[in-house]
Amino acid sequence: MFGFDQMRGRRDSKLDLLSFPFQASALALRRLRADDVDVVDASTGDLWPTSRGMVRRCRGIAVTRSHGLENHEAAATMEARDRGELELSRRYFVYYGGIRLKQVARSLRVADADFFLSTNERAWAVEHLALDPRRSEVVRNGLADSFIGLPPPRAYGKGPLGIAVIGPFIWRKGAETAAAVLSRVLQRAPTAHASWLGAPDEEVKAAVDPSVRERVRVVSHYRNEDLPSLLEGHHALLLLSRSEGYPGAVLEAMACGLAVISTDVGECRALLEPTGAGVIVPPADVDAIATTVGRLAGDPARLDQMRRNGHRKAQDLGWSEVAAETERLYRRVIEEKSH
Repeated sequence: MFGFDQMRGRRDSKLDLLSFPFQASALALRRLRADDVDVVDASTGDLWPTSRGMVRRCRGIAVTRSHGLENHEAAATMEARDRGELELSRRYFVYYGGIRLKQVARSLRVADADFFLSTNERAWAVEHLALDPRRSEVVRNGLADSFIGLPPPRAYGKGPLGIAVIGPFIWRKGAETAAAVLSRVLQRAPTAHASWLGAPDEEVKAAVDPSVRERVRVVSHYRNEDLPSLLEGHHALLLLSRSEGYPGAVLEAMACGLAVISTDVGECRALLEPTGAGVIVPPADVDAIATTVGRLAGDPARLDQMRRNGHRKAQDLGWSEVAAETERLYRRVIEEKSH
């Protein structure tokens, strides 16, 4: 493992962001040339100072792994700016929307294989960054062991509906839309309640309608292992992001027995539709999303079936399965390179 803590001359400042790729790529090439590792697995942006030719001459392989492709997210951000939904500073265009995107693209091109979190992300990168589809794979995230083997969900019946939102209060996560949907649903269902986990209390409470604030619990900070207990009494998760790599909140909610109401981001459609663990809704359409939630609340049998389906599917989404798939891909790329 090589991270900021292992850097030479670390300053604990933004300069570390600039110097890290130089140290990381130098270490990667040194270890690969010495034949003492089979695989270097680097994050996007870490390998840009090297070249495809240098990597190709090594016996071992270099992999660039996306944890949420920045170039894909930047494209969505620019579209939102053009629609007048966002204002972007000059600083964004200089680094995060400029230099950084070029570094990420170069890191992807120099590697022997690229791993993406979703099929959408992979398809976008192949089309817009001119990557070789034969060297581009989808490798999802997994669930922590503490979420595997949780008890199946208890039947909803016709009791008070519990809705959860997980994530910070930011534009990319669709926070304003989620707050509007919660307000609409809670106004229509006087016994329903909601929890927002991971956002500042003042931002959430300011965004929801004053008439329902008392029924929205906000937990700004929590330990991940406490999430199952925090989600007790909840039946559905709202994930209304505009851009995601592979949202872990969806996996965790499924493992906790929640139906998922999500926009078409990351691998959400592939996770939810074949398994019947949730529904896909249009982004930023408050009326449509609130109507979907209301229909599920009025159909307990369907809601409970979604919850059971998600819980069942989650048992196959642990990190051990991801590790086995990753090793298989490593071995395949090594074999192909050796030929």
